[in-house]
Amino acid sequence: MALVMLGIAFGVLYLFESGLPIHPAFVLMIGAFSFIIGSVFFDAKGASQLRSLIGGGVIAVSSAFIITAIVGSVRYCIEGKLPGWEIMVSSLAVCMVASTVIILFMIHGLPARSRSRG
Repeated sequence: MALVMLGIAFGVLYLFESGLPIHPAFVLMIGAFSFIIGSVFFDAKGASQLRSLIGGGVIAVSSAFIITAIVGSVRYCIEGKLPGWEIMVSSLAVCMVASTVIILFMIHGLPARSRSRG
């Protein structure tokens, strides 16, 4: 997960420096496929029609962004714009810590707050 996070970060750098790494038609196609798959998934889980459409839209936007950023990251590496190894190792360490925190919150959830205010 940390490598994916690092790849997305370099992909975002590529997006800001050079624009889209793939043709916009492919980005729309990725979004369309993801929207259909996400909507059908939420519909099969028993969500209402509106929630299925909203969930499909969220999945479409996020998956199109992630795939575009990862492709941008690959192009960023191919063009030789990567920083020095010290920055790469430091970035990987930060992404490892962040991914561990995210995974722990996904598994255990946020702690419940106490309602009493003594």
